[in-house]
Amino acid sequence: MNQPRSIPQLSLQDFEQRFRDRHLLHAVLAKWARERPEQPAIISADSGDSMSWAELETTTCGLAMSLVELGYRKGDRFATLLPLLAGHIVLEYACFRIGVIFIPLDLRLSAAEVVRSMQRLRPKGFAFAGIVPPGNFQPLA
Repeated sequence: MNQPRSIPQLSLQDFEQRFRDRHLLHAVLAKWARERPEQPAIISADSGDSMSWAELETTTCGLAMSLVELGYRKGDRFATLLPLLAGHIVLEYACFRIGVIFIPLDLRLSAAEVVRSMQRLRPKGFAFAGIVPPGNFQPLA
């Protein structure tokens, strides 16, 4: 019979020492862009298209800069109603990079549920695919 594996014990100092280059989510991208720039970071299951770690890093940095230029600041909220495609992942990490709170809404929500969520969340931005099966969210945007 297998012995249960023990959970490693780390102090905060140990954690910060061992993982300092990956302490924030967007820092993970920077780490892999430095160490494995040409290796795929995202591969589309549908098309087989890929984005390398270096491309993901530069694209998220560029989008983060655009968000800042549009007036987004740390603590602002950005909601999405999008399928999990490469562009959605880029937007997510761009938000992480500048401290914008990223709120992905479930595509299975009804139009009424999306409206209620948006009223409660009061995001500064909302990205959606236009007219999607749950409804047309253009008026809400």
